[in-house]
Amino acid sequence: MNHQQTIEELAYRSGEQVETCEAVMKAYELYAENHLKKARRNNLEEAAQAVAEETGLAARICENILTQFFDLLAERIPFMKRQGGK
Repeated sequence: MNHQQTIEELAYRSGEQVETCEAVMKAYELYAENHLKKARRNNLEEAAQAVAEETGLAARICENILTQFFDLLAERIPFMKRQGGK
């Protein structure tokens, strides 16, 4: 699954616009680079809040998209279930 397919799948699952998902994932990528140990489902609320501040979107929208992202990761990469996934 390439980047565009991932974004489109997140838009489908979350019910948000593709552009919104793109913005959230771009901000999450920056967050993850700077907070590697916190960029996991276990710290979802903190990550969503940081992404919300970066994008200007509501935290609940960011949390929804990130939840869908972590679910997608767990489905596509089996070991993610054991690494702070579901």
